[in-house]
Amino acid sequence: MHTMKVHRDRAIDFAHPERSQFHVDDLVVGMSTAPRYAGFTTEPWDVAQHTMLCLRLIPSRNEAYAFLGIYVALHDAAEAYMNDLPRPLKRLCPDYSGIEDRMMQAINGYFGVPDPDDGMLRMVHEIDQMAFDIERPVLQPGTTHVSEVTNVDVRGMAPFGRAWMDHYLNNPQRACYDLTDVLWRLKGAGKNFRWRDAYALPALRWNSV
Repeated sequence: MHTMKVHRDRAIDFAHPERSQFHVDDLVVGMSTAPRYAGFTTEPWDVAQHTMLCLRLIPSRNEAYAFLGIYVALHDAAEAYMNDLPRPLKRLCPDYSGIEDRMMQAINGYFGVPDPDDGMLRMVHEIDQMAFDIERPVLQPGTTHVSEVTNVDVRGMAPFGRAWMDHYLNNPQRACYDLTDVLWRLKGAGKNFRWRDAYALPALRWNSV
């Protein structure tokens, strides 16, 4: 069997994920209880907090990024069910990435959005990496790494990102509430979601604490 029971009578089939198996409530619960860095951090920090930090890093005043929020909001959604595997371990688990890709395709289908193209994935990676650059010194002090962020607009959001990280560290439930709001708005829009409506999401409209 490759299924896992979630809330109510819903279950996820890891071998054959389908959009009908997903629900916003399950995603929020899973993401808000899945620790980043396998939990080896100076303070608790979960995938929901990380996701909201990523959303705060989107250069929202630049129209070129108007619809980036959809994929930033969903980029770690599969971890609600698969947990956040540390990068060194993930490199040793080639099957994990394939399962994760199938889960993400089904999640995108549940929200009624097309799978992101390569250009969008590169931008999501830039945001994700910027969040990593902000998180790592705070949550795992003493570790060193070289930043991979090259987008100047994203780099310019770093000061805001650090302020938002402090905000969510001090208010972990706020990240859960904010993510719930974002995902339900996405779900409600479905196929009629206009990419530029991303500006209407609270996570993208606010750019300061």
